[in-house]
Amino acid sequence: MGEDESVTSNPIVLVVQHDLDSPLAALAPPLAALGVRTVTWHAPSQPQPEAGSFDGLIVLGGIVNPDGTDGDAPLDRERELIADAHARGLPVLGICLGAQLIAQALDGRAERMEAGEVGWVEIEFDEAAESDALLAGAPRRLDVNEWHNYACSPPAGSVVLARSPACVQAFRVGSTTWGLQFHVEVTGPVLEEWCAPEVAELELQRLGLPVGAILGSDEQRTQQMRLAARIADRFARAVLAAAIPA
Repeated sequence: MGEDESVTSNPIVLVVQHDLDSPLAALAPPLAALGVRTVTWHAPSQPQPEAGSFDGLIVLGGIVNPDGTDGDAPLDRERELIADAHARGLPVLGICLGAQLIAQALDGRAERMEAGEVGWVEIEFDEAAESDALLAGAPRRLDVNEWHNYACSPPAGSVVLARSPACVQAFRVGSTTWGLQFHVEVTGPVLEEWCAPEVAELELQRLGLPVGAILGSDEQRTQQMRLAARIADRFARAVLAAAIPA
């Protein structure tokens, strides 16, 4: 099928969003540019979507932990959605909490860390990333935005794509399911909202971090935005390819 035909097919990606201040953000424009529609399920407050009504799945982060503490979300249902989409061969992308739920849904684990990662952290992409459908062409090392206290132990047979000294940062299960521990989706305005005094002042004080540690530099945000554009574009193409009738 030609490019024009695939774009007009308008496949749908279900976006599982946990917190109102944690949207698809930087990943949205590249999806829309290729004609991929997104339908957002605010999991804590809206009815669950119909099974089989989407062509791809993105599960975002959130304040709730993968063990159900510190927040509210139907995590069992989300893990079922992930397992079903993976089994059907649909493209799946999990970010932060979403990556941890992918690990759990596919027989891996997500466990609390001795010390979490908050702010901008340098990660290193493994050699396997050089041929990965989403991450090929990424810099070998890159500062990325983090805010998590749990880490993924990917399922057996997964391909690890990136690491930090603390934990696995990216992995792939099969050919079309990816978990990213870092917040590739964030933009400057999203980070500013996360750092608003009424939202994070006490947490940042507890961690001994200034707001600047979360906002990062212009260069850090620019480099990560480039990676976000690449990932979203290639994820959209994977969704388009999967939606082509056999």
